[in-house]
Amino acid sequence: HINAMRSLGAMCDNGTIYCKQTLKGGEIVFTEKTVGGTINAIIAAVKANGTTIIRNAAMEPHISDVAKFLRCAGADISGDGTDTIVINGVKKLHGAFYRISYDMIEAGTYIIYGLLTNGKVLCQNVPVYQLYSFLDLLKKMGADIVITEDSVLVSASSLYASSIICSPYPGFPTDLHPQTTVLMSKSKGFGNITDTVFSSRFRYLEPLKSLGLSYNLTSSTVTVNGDTNYFGAPVSVTDLRGGAALVGAALTAHGKTEISDVKYIERGYSFFPEKLKLLGADITLTNSLK
Repeated sequence: HINAMRSLGAMCDNGTIYCKQTLKGGEIVFTEKTVGGTINAIIAAVKANGTTIIRNAAMEPHISDVAKFLRCAGADISGDGTDTIVINGVKKLHGAFYRISYDMIEAGTYIIYGLLTNGKVLCQNVPVYQLYSFLDLLKKMGADIVITEDSVLVSASSLYASSIICSPYPGFPTDLHPQTTVLMSKSKGFGNITDTVFSSRFRYLEPLKSLGLSYNLTSSTVTVNGDTNYFGAPVSVTDLRGGAALVGAALTAHGKTEISDVKYIERGYSFFPEKLKLLGADITLTNSLK
C-alpha cells in the first residue's frame, strides 16, 4: 500500500502518508498480489495528474466492481480483471447509480452450511463463474450440485475430505478457507488446506479446537481429521471468515454455542441470523454491531 502511494508522489513516514499536493500518475509494480493494495492504488490514481499503470494487479471480482463503479462516476480505467490496469487521471468525478455485484464468498458460505447440516439449499443470485474452483472441490468431495446461470442447489448424502491450495483469483479463495476447514472436518478421511495468500488466516483454529476440532498445522498447511463431533462452548471470533467458520461448526454442534465478538462477522454478512433462520437454524443475535 505504502509503495503504491509513493509511486504516485505521496510522502510516507513512520506509518503516516502525506499528500501535500496533487498526486501524479506513475507506474506501480506490486511484488505480490494484493486486493486492498490494488483497490487503494486505483482510487488514488483516478484523480492523479497523468496516467498510472498498475502491474501485477490482483484480479478478484470486487476489484472490477470498484472499477465499474468509478467508471460510472466518470473515471477512465481499463484492464481491471487482468494483472495490468491503466488509469488516466480525471479532474472531476460525478454522482452515479451503481448496483454492487453479488458476493461470491457469502454464497459459498451458505452453500457450505447446507452441506454441513445435511440440508438441501438453493442459493440464488450466485456469481457462478466466480466460484468454479470452489464448486469443483465440492464435486470432488461428493456433493450433489445443480448449477444454473445464477443459482446453485447443493445437497450430499456423504462427503469425503480432500486437499486444496488457496491462491489468488481465479484460484480457490482464501476467504472460503476457514469455512472449508469445517466442511472437511465433518467429511470422511483427512483434509488438507494450504493457504499461500493470507499467513495469519489460521488464527481461527484455536477457537474451533474449543468446539472439538482436531488438527495439525505445519507452516501454511492445516490437516484436519474427518468425522469430527463438535460440542457447544463459548468461543470468540478472531476475524470475519474465522467467525463464519465458527458459526458453521456451531450449526452442527451438540448443545449451545455462544459466539462473542460477532462484529467481525457482521462486516461481511448482512442480515446473517435472519438468513440462517430461513434455513431452519436456531440462532439468536444478542450483541449486534448496530
